[in-house]
Amino acid sequence: MSTVLVTGGAGSMGRLVCGRLTDDGHSVRAFDLASVDFSGLPEGVVAVPGDLTSAHDVAAAVAGVDAVVHLAAILPPVADQRTELAQCVNVDGTQIVVDVMKSRAPEARLVFSSSVSVYGTPDSGAEITTSQSYNPDDNYAKTKAESEQIVARSGLDSVVLRIS
Repeated sequence: MSTVLVTGGAGSMGRLVCGRLTDDGHSVRAFDLASVDFSGLPEGVVAVPGDLTSAHDVAAAVAGVDAVVHLAAILPPVADQRTELAQCVNVDGTQIVVDVMKSRAPEARLVFSSSVSVYGTPDSGAEITTSQSYNPDDNYAKTKAESEQIVARSGLDSVVLRIS
């Protein structure tokens, strides 16, 4: 049984991912801000309060994991209203996750949740393919595109999911 850390684990997507991972027999840690409501996490999921922008908190959460599913992010519309916060959490937080994994769990796999928004607004009816260039048209998409590059250059065993 592997141990998986889910950043943003108390969010709506995080709870779904935590539930699926526990159903599949994994040991799961849900990492999220101490101010969020951890109640109602799937049975067996361990709540790990912490701040993604704190290398100390991330290092404590990453200790002994086999994989990290990095979902935590500042989402629209807040990401577009509070651009500095979005940069700090989405980009700098991703860099912290990568740096900590490289030093504390270099063999662990990183699953990074990005967004189809990195391509910008498509032409009506146009098909989007992974060979398309980035064309982010809002701050959230810009932070996701920048974070993807951090993950891609990390040297970690990683995968980027562009969720729509």
